[in-house]
Parts: sequence; C-alpha cells; structure tokens
Amino acid sequence: MSTKIGRYSLVRQLAVGGMAEVYLARQEGIAGFEKTVVIKRVLPHLVSDKKFITMFLDEARLASRLHHPNLVEIYDLGENKGEYYIAMEYVPGFSAASILTAAADEEVPLPYGLCAHAIMQICSGLKYAHDLQDSEGNNLGLIHRDVAPDNIMVMPSGSVKLIDFGIAKSTLNESHTLTGTIKGKLRYMSPEQLLGRTLDPRADIFALGIVFFELTTGQHPFGQGKDLDIASRIVTEPYLDPKSIRPNFPDELIPILEGALAKSPDDRFKDCGAFHHSLESFLDGLGAHISDNELGVFINELLDVDDVTLTPNEPLSVETLPDIDLAGLDSPTKVQDSPLPPLINSADRQPKSKTPYIAIAAIIMMVIASMFIGPTKSKNEPSSTKLVQGTLKIETTPRVSVRIGDKILGIAPLEVALPEGDYLLKLANEDIMEELSVTIKARATEDIIRIYEQVPLSFNLPGGTEIDVDGVIIGTAPVESFLTYPGVRTITLTSPNGETSETRVIQVGIEGASLTHSWE
Repeated sequence: MSTKIGRYSLVRQLAVGGMAEVYLARQEGIAGFEKTVVIKRVLPHLVSDKKFITMFLDEARLASRLHHPNLVEIYDLGENKGEYYIAMEYVPGFSAASILTAAADEEVPLPYGLCAHAIMQICSGLKYAHDLQDSEGNNLGLIHRDVAPDNIMVMPSGSVKLIDFGIAKSTLNESHTLTGTIKGKLRYMSPEQLLGRTLDPRADIFALGIVFFELTTGQHPFGQGKDLDIASRIVTEPYLDPKSIRPNFPDELIPILEGALAKSPDDRFKDCGAFHHSLESFLDGLGAHISDNELGVFINELLDVDDVTLTPNEPLSVETLPDIDLAGLDSPTKVQDSPLPPLINSADRQPKSKTPYIAIAAIIMMVIASMFIGPTKSKNEPSSTKLVQGTLKIETTPRVSVRIGDKILGIAPLEVALPEGDYLLKLANEDIMEELSVTIKARATEDIIRIYEQVPLSFNLPGGTEIDVDGVIIGTAPVESFLTYPGVRTITLTSPNGETSETRVIQVGIEGASLTHSWE
C-alpha cells in the first residue's frame, strides 16, 4: 500500500469499523528519518456528520495536551481532502485484560508487589491528566471515565500506559453529555457514574480500584455475572472480601482497597496522588524496590513472549470474533491461590502450558476500545481452520452498537458471519440498552429488526415518594408513568420524610417496565 494521507504513508490497514479505520503508517523525512505511527481516519460517510466530527475533534483536542510517560500520546490532528485523521503513538504491549486471562489460564496469581507497581504508574498518569490546566491556569476538569483492563497496557519493558481518552470529559469539549447519560463500561463504573450524577476525578479512582482488585485477586470485586447485575451490586452492595479469594491477601492492602472502592466519593482517596502514595508505602513496608524491568520480565514470561517489538513490515494480527471462544466470554475466571511472595520469583512459577497471549500495539487496543470495530480480518493474517458459520443481520432505529460480551461487532445496520451457536447480544447507545439471545445456525441467516420507541416506566409508590431516574428528579408520587427508551435505568426513591432512600438498577424492556415499592 502506497496511499498517503497528509505527510504519512499508509503501510497497511489494521482494522475498520462503523466509525473509523485504522492504519499502520510511516512518517518519512530527510536524511533517512522515519517514524512509525498509527493513523485513525474517519470513515467517508461520517465526514458530513457534524456531531461525530465534533466528538472526534474533542478526542484529539484532549489527547494532544497529554504528555506523560504513562499516557499514550497523540502526535497530530489533520484534514486531508476532506478526510479527518489522528496520528498516534505506536506502542507494542499487553493489555491488563490479556494478562488477567493468561494468569487465570496458567493458574498463576499475579504478585502483589508487581500489581501495586503497575497501578502506581496509572495513578501517575491520571494525576497528571486530572491536574491539567489551560494556558490561563484553569483546571480542565479532565476525567477519563473508562479506566478498565482493556485500556491499560503493559509494555515489554514494564512501562505501563493508560490509553483511550475517546470518551473523556473536560471543559474543553464542544460536544456535551447530558446529565444522566452513562458512558463507559458498566462493570468498571463508580456508583455516581451509574447513577448519572455529576462526576469528578474520584470516579476514575473507583474504576482503578476495581482493576487493582482484579489484578490482585483474579476476580471482580462485585462478583461475576451480566454487566447489569454487576452494576446493580456496585451501587447497592459491598465489594467481596479479598481474603475469601486469596487467603494470603496482605492486610496492608485492605485499607488501600477501602480508599479506592468506597461508595461515596468523599470517603475515597482525595486524588490519585494519595492513591499512589498509599501503594508506595505498601511497597516500602515490604522493603521492595521494584523496577519496570522486573514487571516486564514477569509479564513476558507469563505470556511466553521473548520480544514483541514489531516493525512496519511485519504482519499484525487484529483480534476478530471467529478467532475467540465466544461461548466463554461471560464465564467467570478464578485464579488459584498459591504461596507466591508479593514480588517476582520465577523459580516458583511452573505454567501449565506455553500458550501465548500476545496483545497488539497499545495504540491499536486504544482505537479498538474507542470505536466500533467490526469483525474484519487483516489480509496478512494466516487462514485458520474454517468454522461452520451462519449470518447475523441487524437493523435498528435509532442506530445502536452491537456487542457479544466485550467484543464489539459494529454499529447497526450490520451483517456479520458467526460460528453456529447461541449468543447473548448487547444492543446499546446513549439511551438504549437491550440484551437479546439469538441462535446462529450453519449456512442460515438470522434477521433482527428493532425499532425503538419510548416506552412507559410505571410506578406504584406511596404518595410523597421522590423519584429520581438516572440522576434526574422526575417528580413526586403519585406519578403513574414516565416515558423512556428501553435500557438500563437507575432509580433512586426517597421516602416522604426524606430520611430513607433506596436505589434500584432495572432493565426497561421494549414494552416498558414497572416499579413497586413500600416504605413499610
């Protein structure tokens, strides 16, 4: 491929989805200067969509201000013959999600000290982003809003980077999210984010606390299950006792989890600097001085990779649906506990197998997480064993994203080939969230058509009960019904005397839903 966009030569396409396409590219200069980058280019049919272009420019505007060793950088924003693009840092590495999967499959718990070291690096990056100011010294109010294992990358050197500021919130944004709108991954959201309330940087602290719990225990702090069930427990229930999962869980880490996972933002660490300091004190108490290199050596051994440095002429494999075990996407993962010390000790590790878990370049994970990538294969990928497949066709009004587990198929309308079997689809946009079971049969087409209209959310409540839907007070009972789109809704009820409140996360179906409550 010799196509140029601006000053960049496109080497080959890495992925394409419903909103943008991603290329490995090369910037060339005088005297043999050459720099490998990744280009994210808006698809032609969206160039005239002013709302989308504004969001795309928001992402670039925010990310271009971030210059920190623990954040992936944006190099350039350009427009070429009506085509908008972003040039981004190219960084090979492993996502925290792939590391968790490898640790579970190998039944190797991650050492506590290395987990603390990795999270400290993300704390540093977030503290920098949260404190970022404009030219007049005003805080930009930057909140990531999507801190999750998929967006945390560990490089072979052991350096850790946070990626994907695609849905970050800042005072710079020209596109705005209405109060009560939820953006991000449900199972990594803070209670206030799930409730649709005003956010501050402490929402990112809660999400990072969930990731830290997962790294140190191998399990989500609010258990397993569907995203909706986990979201409900995040709002209403305490997190799991880490010692019930790993009996040797250090007592010194308990207050650190409490400071990150408190329900109320006021009870959490005041900022990521305090979170970082507590982890640093934990390591000091162990007498541990961990380097990036120690983390890198451990992760490379765990994933059985000696060197993941890629050149622009080497083939990259983009994760696609036919290559993964779709049936196991929502299955719980448990890491068996073992008497590993909190620091790396390779002699104690005896992995069961040598299956590699190579994640692609950090920036590729960034764009896959930040846009809707469809199941397309790279031309450079070797052909795999043919699976017996059927076809899934989906049309919706309004448009929604379509997922299977955490894997994004694309934006409806779409048509995609899938191995035969049973799937749980998640159809969602900012207002809609529906889960739908489908069966794909070999050499057959499953057609799904959804026309979403607002439906009634009915209430049967004692008079005087205040009703809050997704952070917006809609009135006081008696309120017979409230029109809303199908999807996840967080309802907070307050008793007539104002002394008692109760929160429920419910699924509103295509025919509506009802809520009954008594204060007796």
